[in-house]
Amino acid sequence: MARIKAVPISPRLAPGLSQAGFCRYAERARRPPIERIREKIGLRQYDMTAHATEEMAEDDLTILDIEHAVPSGRVVEIQRDDPRGRKHA
Repeated sequence: MARIKAVPISPRLAPGLSQAGFCRYAERARRPPIERIREKIGLRQYDMTAHATEEMAEDDLTILDIEHAVPSGRVVEIQRDDPRGRKHA
């Protein structure tokens, strides 16, 4: 899963964050999560968890399959009934 830094959107700037830097972060925060994930995969700025690796092995998938599918694929279903939160399938 891509590591995405959450940035609060507020009129106050975090210490050490310039107005221009804040605007860049605020713009990124408004983009849908899948776009941010695709960007991180393209830049190879992500970590794969042990759980994700185990799930991939059970489905006979490799990291190359994931790196190809996420940027070129599409979300066909959003499952909202999972107690852990929404899942995009």
